[in-house]
Amino acid sequence: MLNRISLGPLGVVAAALLVTASTSWAGFQYEDFSSVAELTLVGDATQENSAVRVSPAAGWTAGGAWYSSKQAVAGGFTSTFTYRITARGPGGGRADGFAFVVQNDSATALGEDGEALGYGIDEYGAGQAGGIPNSLAVEFDTYRHFEFDEATPNHVSVQTRGLLPNSAHPQYSLGTTNGVAALDDEVVHTVIVHYDAQQLEVYVDDPLTPLLTVPVDLSSVLDLDAGSAWVGFTASSGAYWENHEILSWSFVPEPCTLGLLSVGCLALVRCRRRQAGA
Repeated sequence: MLNRISLGPLGVVAAALLVTASTSWAGFQYEDFSSVAELTLVGDATQENSAVRVSPAAGWTAGGAWYSSKQAVAGGFTSTFTYRITARGPGGGRADGFAFVVQNDSATALGEDGEALGYGIDEYGAGQAGGIPNSLAVEFDTYRHFEFDEATPNHVSVQTRGLLPNSAHPQYSLGTTNGVAALDDEVVHTVIVHYDAQQLEVYVDDPLTPLLTVPVDLSSVLDLDAGSAWVGFTASSGAYWENHEILSWSFVPEPCTLGLLSVGCLALVRCRRRQAGA
């Protein structure tokens, strides 16, 4: 079920703040994906029952799922989603992972398969084409690419090449974390990606302690459209594979990005902080 906006206990304050917001800036919430209304599925992405299967358990696939309207991202946002990775490829191998992506290239953007995770370039192909330009990806990589000198098969990283086609290569990482618990253990995981216009935090199954924090200014790194961009997911497989499924998703722009009263913004921020400390 798709709701235009749902902020739980913050609803009263948020409603007052968001009343003057345009539709594309108001945020959204999918409790599940029994409906994929207002989503654009590209490549190998499909709706499977009440989930979005961004890429399936088959060799050399790549898919993407984008919210059809651009969202306000420059001033901050919170993107919360649940995911599950299932199935295995030959010999029990799994690959390659998925990413939450902010991009201002196209409503149907899609990168390469294999190590590119559906957002990046083909590092082994001719030239540096195929990746999504003008994008930043928070990748959840499930395969150890020895040619990338990756330390473990499970890591989270924030990747960007600014306006150039993006890449999953470690040299384009703003920050990464290794040694995390298995990302592909067929268990439902909850992820929060929080951006406050100065830094980006990634939480996995722990809403109070970020797994990864990186300093970044999206307005400087990307060419945004009046502070807005498309948001969504990409995923891919290669010689090994797995199902990459998004089960629920909400996206809430920071109300302070809407040019509303600073007093109201401060009240919402304080309310959110009290919730986190409860």
